This record gives sequence, structure tokens and C-alpha cells, in this order.
Amino acid sequence: GRIWRAPEPITSETWETAEPNLGSSFRSIFVVWRDHREATSQIYVRRFDETIGGDDFRLTSPGKARRPSVNVLDRKIIVAWENRSNDIDPANIFTISSFDLGETWLVSQQVSQNTAESILPQPNFHSDEMGIFWQDGSSGKWEIHFSLLSDGKREETRFTQSNRSAIQPSSWLSHGQIHLTWVNRE
Repeated sequence: GRIWRAPEPITSETWETAEPNLGSSFRSIFVVWRDHREATSQIYVRRFDETIGGDDFRLTSPGKARRPSVNVLDRKIIVAWENRSNDIDPANIFTISSFDLGETWLVSQQVSQNTAESILPQPNFHSDEMGIFWQDGSSGKWEIHFSLLSDGKREETRFTQSNRSAIQPSSWLSHGQIHLTWVNRE
């Protein structure tokens, strides 16, 4: 951190961009962000190899996508975000993944299907499996939920269960272990 390159904008257009998030592997860095270039909020990704930036790639279909998060392990990438189909519906969690450093992307899938808000996704890898934590309001108060995404199956579990609200999950993989933190509120 002693020498920094000059800042470069991710996009140079006049539309609204927000909520950037970074993930890295090998010599590649992936930046995901919310972008409003198509009249609704979409999630975009760009890959940077050492000092060379690639093209923007739109990951989401029309909707109200926001709060993207990315995690990279070896050649695998998982991006998660919250999305509303309209202003009235609650947000749900969606993911998309790549197994070749972003050269190709699988079809996005909906992870949560709740009648209450599902927000702040945190994607993770553990060995060959992908998982995602998020803040969920389906029980009437905020709790942290987890879903293991393996072989096209989705297994959702409530991760926290207490009298207090659990909010703002943050997770990271280190030495084969997933670390999760959150805030408890009265």
C-alpha cells in the first residue's frame, strides 16, 4: 500500500453507478456494481487482469437490482445481489456464477423466495460448494439465513435464532474456514 496507481473510473458515462464490490483470484480482479444505464438498476461486472481492464458485462435482467457482492476462488466466481421485480414487492436474493474466470456465466438463479425482505447477500465458497448468507425478515424480525448452492439444489436454513435481530452479515473464507460476523440488535 505504499505506492498507488492513479484512480480510474469504472465507467466514464453520465448515468448513475453505485455500490462497487471487489473479488480477486490469480492475477484477476473482478469489480461488480449497480448501474442505471438501462433505465432500471442492473448489476455489471468487469474483469481486470493485472493492469488491463476488460469490457463491462451485464449480469442481471431488467428489475431493481442492488447491493452486489462478489467472491472468487481459483477460476470460480459467484456474484449475489438483491432484486425487486417492482417497487412494492420485497427484495429477494439472486446469484450467478462462472467457472472459467468470467469468460462464460451460468443462468442466474433466485435463492430466496420470501414475502418479506431478503437483503445484503454474502456469497462464499467452501471446497467445491458455493453458499450464500443474507439478512432475512421472513420470521418477523431480522435474522441471518444461509443457503448451500450445490448441484442445482437450494437448501435454505435460518442461521441465527435469538430474541434479538441479526443484521449486516459479513463473511470471508480463510484457510478452508468460513468466517461470519453480524450485528445483534434489540
